[in-house]
Order: sequence, then structure tokens, then C-alpha cells
Amino acid sequence: MTARLQSRAGRYTPWRERPDLCDEAERRFGLSGAVYRRFQEGEFVAGDRNGRHLLYCARTWTLIEPSPEPIGERAEQGRLL
Repeated sequence: MTARLQSRAGRYTPWRERPDLCDEAERRFGLSGAVYRRFQEGEFVAGDRNGRHLLYCARTWTLIEPSPEPIGERAEQGRLL
């Protein structure tokens, strides 16, 4: 990371790699403490609103919700997504 990528507090952290997307998510959805994460499956922004943790796709701003039923490897392990 470079010094150009900084949080509002003036410190850059790995979780604010894309402060522009974090700030956009905070404005759009009223999130606090928004963080950006990139995975093989895509790019995501997560944050809290009224004590509820929410996850959004950083490209389409679609809310990502947990599966009601365990699927795939998680079902075999007995854990929910």
C-alpha cells in the first residue's frame, strides 16, 4: 500500500485499501466502520448498521445474505455459511 491510500483518520490500513468504496458504502447504506475485502469470488464491502453486520458486493451494491441452509463443504462440516 502507498501513503496515498489513507483512511479518514489519516492512517492507512489493509482494511481500507479502497477508501473510496468504503466511504460510498457508508454514505449509501449508513454503515459504520466499513471495510473492503477482495476475494477470488469478487470484491466486497462490509460494515455495521444498528448493531447488524452487513455485507455488500462492491461492484453492484447488492446485499449478500447468508444461506438459510448449509450448502457445499459447509454442509459436510455441519456449519452454516
